[in-house]
Amino acid sequence: MKFKIIQSICVIIGLVFVVSGLGKVVDTAKFGSLIVEYGLEWLQVLAPLIAIVEIAVGLCLILRIKPRIFGQMSVCLLIIFTAAFTYGHFKTGITNCGCFGTFKFTSDSVLLVYARNLVLLVLSLFVWQCYPVCEKEKENDSKMTILLGVMLPAIFVAGLTYKIPDVFRSAQTDVMINKHIKETPLDSFFQTEPDRSYLVFFYTYSCPHCWNSLGNLIQFKNSAIVDSIVLFSLVNEGFSEGSALKSEFIQNLGGLESREILNDAAIQTFITSVPTTFYVRNDTIRSVIKSTLPHPCVFSR
Repeated sequence: MKFKIIQSICVIIGLVFVVSGLGKVVDTAKFGSLIVEYGLEWLQVLAPLIAIVEIAVGLCLILRIKPRIFGQMSVCLLIIFTAAFTYGHFKTGITNCGCFGTFKFTSDSVLLVYARNLVLLVLSLFVWQCYPVCEKEKENDSKMTILLGVMLPAIFVAGLTYKIPDVFRSAQTDVMINKHIKETPLDSFFQTEPDRSYLVFFYTYSCPHCWNSLGNLIQFKNSAIVDSIVLFSLVNEGFSEGSALKSEFIQNLGGLESREILNDAAIQTFITSVPTTFYVRNDTIRSVIKSTLPHPCVFSR
């Protein structure tokens, strides 16, 4: 009877890890962005690996492949994840841990996150310490087939959906970096003051990455990291002023003002993708971000 209970606990813990890992694997780029929001941007390159490890640990517990070892690994992962969430919560105000990636199983309750992790930690410790040493599960070919059958596609998808953010890496090679604004095309669109900093955001109403940037735009507005936020919407000839997409986008700007400009050849000489964000300080372009706008914490260092 006790052995049946331990087996059931293995399945429960394993399912949580598998679902959590799969939720991250389907969009590892988004998971990498979440790590940045935690204030741990230097770890975002590990996003695919973390998701894959979660799936592997979960599957091994479900299939009962070396359950004591993977029970121990479960304990270690839960401690690391809880510590990371605690750091993110107190440093950047994170409340939703995003533990299940694209699967919306989480809430904004910090206590619920800690309670869930504590329960899983206790169960994992129980498996690690109490799974019968003498009871050896058969690690037959069917178990390994299932394991490989899930892990190989998961590894492929994790690599397919991951994109190393351009944030400061691509900025290093951008020709506009460290140039005075008067030496760049930006000078014709807005004027700067020497002692102020600006976030200049170029976007389109239909770009999904621009929509994904909205939350962080509001975070910049509410923080003191930049003095001003300047928004430019790129529109094509014949664009409908009464577009429902435009109306909804503007409603989600949180009161930020935006100006529409024609997406012509002159714009396309320096805006090659949207969104593109310029960070300007002391009349000089300090950074160019050609991807989804990250959380303000990456600018606070």
